[in-house]
Amino acid sequence: MVNRVIRMKLLSDLCPASGDGFAGVVDTDVCFEDNGLPYIPGKRLKGCLRECGLDILSVHSDYESLFGRLFGQTGQAVPGDLSIGNGRLTGYQEIIKRLPSIHPSELAEIYTSTRSRTKMENNKAAPGTLRTVRVLNRVDVFEFPITVEANSLGFLSMCVKSLRSMGLNRSRGLGEVQCEIVNVENPLSNNIRFVISDYGNAKAFSYLLTLAEPVISAERSGKPYACEEYIFGSAVLGAFAARYMKMFSLDPQTAYTDEEFRRIFLEDGVTFTAAMPYVNGETYYPAPLSLEANKTETRLVDKSGGIPEENDKSDPIRKKLSGFISIQKESSEKGQEGCPEKRAVKRMRPNKTAYIHHSRPKNKGMAHSDGNQPEGTHVPTSQDGSGHHVEPDKGHLYTYEALSKGQTFAGHVVGKKEDLELLMRLFADKTDANNDTLRIGRSRTAQYGKVKISAEIDHVASQNILKLKKDDEFRLVVITPLILEDECGINTMDLTNLMKLLDSELELIRSISTETVVAGYYGKWLLPKPQSRAIAEGSVIVFKYKGNGATLADGFFGLRNGEGFGQVRFESIPKDDAFKFCDTTSKQETGSPNEPLWQIHDGECGGSDNEISQKVLNLRAEKNAITGGTIYGNERSLMDPPLNNGLQRILSAMKASGDFRQFARKLCDIKQAGQRGAVLLFVCDKEGFYFKTDSTRLQPNHIEKLLMDRAIKLFPKIPEAERYDLYSKFLAAAATRIMQIRRDKQQKEGMSDERINES
Repeated sequence: MVNRVIRMKLLSDLCPASGDGFAGVVDTDVCFEDNGLPYIPGKRLKGCLRECGLDILSVHSDYESLFGRLFGQTGQAVPGDLSIGNGRLTGYQEIIKRLPSIHPSELAEIYTSTRSRTKMENNKAAPGTLRTVRVLNRVDVFEFPITVEANSLGFLSMCVKSLRSMGLNRSRGLGEVQCEIVNVENPLSNNIRFVISDYGNAKAFSYLLTLAEPVISAERSGKPYACEEYIFGSAVLGAFAARYMKMFSLDPQTAYTDEEFRRIFLEDGVTFTAAMPYVNGETYYPAPLSLEANKTETRLVDKSGGIPEENDKSDPIRKKLSGFISIQKESSEKGQEGCPEKRAVKRMRPNKTAYIHHSRPKNKGMAHSDGNQPEGTHVPTSQDGSGHHVEPDKGHLYTYEALSKGQTFAGHVVGKKEDLELLMRLFADKTDANNDTLRIGRSRTAQYGKVKISAEIDHVASQNILKLKKDDEFRLVVITPLILEDECGINTMDLTNLMKLLDSELELIRSISTETVVAGYYGKWLLPKPQSRAIAEGSVIVFKYKGNGATLADGFFGLRNGEGFGQVRFESIPKDDAFKFCDTTSKQETGSPNEPLWQIHDGECGGSDNEISQKVLNLRAEKNAITGGTIYGNERSLMDPPLNNGLQRILSAMKASGDFRQFARKLCDIKQAGQRGAVLLFVCDKEGFYFKTDSTRLQPNHIEKLLMDRAIKLFPKIPEAERYDLYSKFLAAAATRIMQIRRDKQQKEGMSDERINES
């Protein structure tokens, strides 16, 4: 595999639609990151490259095998050779470092523009047809990171060179692009050194997965577009297996014949736990169903020991916690001996984002059933050679839900020491730039599924030991779905089968649990796995031990343990008031309470060498100019402003001038003294007596100085060369506002223009 970059230069404005809009502002939007920088989804580019490949095949059928190997085939066990990420602006990492603290909407306005269009009927705009589209600005350059097999690089280069347009309205002037494949430096990868620790009678090592791109963690029941809130062990197992087959050159169709591969990945010889959310050195697990909070979330109650008496009669309503929690042990009264132990609960929920996609029609361009075909398009009679006309497919819109990028998840690999050492060899090649990269989840070859694996974790896998005496009560907390079967091998939810797996001397006391369904997919046979009923994560089951002594250790029970299912934790019964919410206070670091955190203050932009900061200041100044001009127009409308023809003279003089000197001379050249005086008072913001007391103030040099001083007062931080344009926008907004006020008054009172001007 080689790493390359597809560099795309926008020769015209481009709209790679996100499928979303901004109500009242933009009907069709583009994709943005959380910080406001735009990007082009990798799926868009891969689909366009695939169309280019089909065009090449229509001329050179010899490339059919290369096409299949490069782009793969939907539903096949092995993906294509090409993996492509999202396209970001050239120098993206440097831009991120130099970003000032600004609101994302402001940053979006720097790199994008809006275009409006409407439908014409009878030489006028049809009602209700105005649409606004946001586009990426022309001349910008985006880079898409790709990974591809070396023997497929030649055909990919042909597809890239033939790509000329993409996005919406590509036949209406938008979306013209120029693409090329460029080499990238492949730095040597660090050797990932996992730490092997004891895990009962076995061994284990821990790892972290950081999402470099969104990850679609397949939903447990097999729903095509849903996403779990953590990463199942089966996804990690598949990623390790793919790397194992590549390292040892195993054919995916016959890999099961390899003894070590079969033992590790197919016969549960190694257990790949689910990767749970990991934040600030803490791993979060599904909240136990026995843990409830009162309505105001000021008190926690645990029902493992039975339904507690309600002490707070004024707030009797309780609800189960959702999401994931991390529990820390601490004393209820720090520094005092003999105080009951309290457990502080931290809550979190992984971030997920919805992405909208549109599948291209499978028989796009095929003839209609009535024999007609698109004008100027050559189409075959059918796709299957039958000679029948085929109705064109319209494609369909669908949504993917994915775990947002940037999040971290922690998991463990449990097994024999020799098997773990073999798996550690998969990440020991320092010369491989992709040494720390895995592809996980659905659609992992385009836009999704890229993760970075590391061994930088604060704790390693460990096994909690619970020692029991006669009549001790304890609870079992389910971490991942627990799949049970009876003595006949039939899937069941009967908890007596779980008791047989644990110890024969157990008595079931109570169960606070819920049921879920677990499925999966057989890649080799391209068939879904049978759905199995399972005890859902977070379920709590309380037992009493009736024997003379036993030891229970955290581990895995039930079926499909190799994929991380059936992970449980044994705990003593906590008191119903043993938990409390962790004290968290959010403090505003900068700015006053009524001031947004993104407001830029003096010296905060990073200096004049920061191009983005200067663009932000210019953008804000332009907005302030329009806003300030509108306010100024409201004020001057009450102070005898120029007539409409005088305001038009101001607008025409501004357009014909390039600086303050030319603008001042054109205003002074107005022959009608009354109009000239009203215009000068308006543009210089002076009272009526200012020019009458001293006639020398009517000279162009003095008018120029007044205009420049006013512009400096309005826009002190803007370079001198740009002040005239901003002041022009200021005056244009003021003049437009005065004329609008007059029009509204005319419509309200039915007055003529002359009467309005006189009033």
